[in-house]
Amino acid sequence: MIKKGLLTVLLALFLTAPVRAGEVGAAGTAGLSVQGGPFFLRLDNRLIVLFGDVTVNGDIDGDALLFFSSLTVVGGSLSGVAYCLSSEIRVPERYELKAAPLLGTGAFGYYETYGGFSGYGNALPGFVIRVVAALARAACVLVLLSVRRAFFEQGFCAIRDGTASVLKAGATFYFFCAALIIIFALSVFMFPVSLFIIAFAAAVSVVGETSVCMYAGYKAAGALRVAFADETYGFAALGLIIIETLCLAPFLDNLMTFLIVPVVSCGALCMILLNGFYYKKFYSV
Repeated sequence: MIKKGLLTVLLALFLTAPVRAGEVGAAGTAGLSVQGGPFFLRLDNRLIVLFGDVTVNGDIDGDALLFFSSLTVVGGSLSGVAYCLSSEIRVPERYELKAAPLLGTGAFGYYETYGGFSGYGNALPGFVIRVVAALARAACVLVLLSVRRAFFEQGFCAIRDGTASVLKAGATFYFFCAALIIIFALSVFMFPVSLFIIAFAAAVSVVGETSVCMYAGYKAAGALRVAFADETYGFAALGLIIIETLCLAPFLDNLMTFLIVPVVSCGALCMILLNGFYYKKFYSV
């Protein structure tokens, strides 16, 4: 048990550690001096920047994908296209800058020139995207609950009566998918597979979040001594408000959105399937 815990901690540190200068060394990015972070750096002609301010000293031979971040290229150029989502890029004015918005956010894009740099930015506030994502998740949770109520009530019971098992299953699924994403992302030919795994894991998390919302609402209702005529929907609605508010809260947003909620949600769905198909264990609600 202790060995498993240590391995999980080491894997978490590996997955969350930012790439620093001197760790880059593949075709298209060799010889670059990179500063800033956190960010994830592809090793074959594509630079992906996440939630960070990054400065690159040298030529980038390929595209750049920027998500809620900024990229400054000094002493070199970007040969490909910079795709931006709530981000900005700057390159020396003597080089041509090719940029494009992501997800149809072109209305928020702008070009500018200052201080010897040509720049492109996408001014769509990240908070707006987070709110839209939260509303979309809430809609999915309510729709799923209306379609398969008994299914998600089993997940609620699994969390209530076996929290440790849910967390263990969720952490295993989460870090296994994260490891696969990193492995496949290192290959230009297998990169689409990593995108598929991301989409699959996100779908699993959204589905499992239905049971997590029910449990969160159940605990909150007990603490607040609130009663509902229909406890299933009442707990789910109250839990939705609590979880999505925490996902938007400063300092907690990334932790909740990208770690805590996915781990518990994936664990809940895994235990529903394991209890139903393997253990043949069903809860009476």
